[in-house]
Amino acid sequence: MNRIPQKLIDSLSKFGLLESEAKIYSALVLKHDSEVKELQEFLGMSKPGVYEGLRTLEEKGFVILTNPKPATYQAIPPEVILDMQLTARMKAKEETLESFQELKSDQSEEQVSENLWFIFGTRHFESKVKDMIKGAKKSIFCVTTGQYLDLIERKARSNIDFDLTIITEDMTIQQRLEGIFKSNKAHIRILSKSHMIRSLLPKEQKSKNGSIPSAEKSLDKIEIEKMFLLLVDDEEMFYIPPMKGMSLNAIATKNQLLILNMKNMAMLKDEGT
Repeated sequence: MNRIPQKLIDSLSKFGLLESEAKIYSALVLKHDSEVKELQEFLGMSKPGVYEGLRTLEEKGFVILTNPKPATYQAIPPEVILDMQLTARMKAKEETLESFQELKSDQSEEQVSENLWFIFGTRHFESKVKDMIKGAKKSIFCVTTGQYLDLIERKARSNIDFDLTIITEDMTIQQRLEGIFKSNKAHIRILSKSHMIRSLLPKEQKSKNGSIPSAEKSLDKIEIEKMFLLLVDDEEMFYIPPMKGMSLNAIATKNQLLILNMKNMAMLKDEGT
């Protein structure tokens, strides 16, 4: 029996296919068309299992029945069906977000409690950042070591204000970015990692017994490469804290007070370096 690569099965599962469906569809792509008996022998699956997989694949639009007796099926080419699936999912996403927005607007202010923070896991970072940048209408404020900078650069031609702080040892990057954002109102600054780390350290204060704890101990808790702060239109914030030893999570908020405080802190740290 020829094996269908697990990587291919995993990829198809992201389009909503069960493992058995992914195997059947992959086999049909390889064979162009096939009878149920041939699929059963090729995949080593039970006859009822193959029939059930073909039924659901047909419902999902991945295969078509080309001959009823003997039952013969053909796969829709992957470049066609996967593009159709992506288009349908994007449309569903837009409709879902619009419906949620309408639902929120229908509720009175007394009914809606404002959450200060939303926590995101690593899997959702890029999609959240993409959505925020894509939706920016007035301004983008970002502090980054280079994470997601390519996504921001794609927005360079839009008529919005950019305030970018890049934490890097490469001092030539400022000239490159100024060239990319030359048609925009862009404020671009480069900070070395050591300067940024010092700006994050707490001020030394005497303890109750009169000793002075060293702020340098805090260096062990900072992993500056994780640092990422994104503010869009001064209305929404996405922040990955540069902390060692903690699971990599990000926090997002639309709370105006928290956004204003974080932006002011970031600007003050820049001025103090």
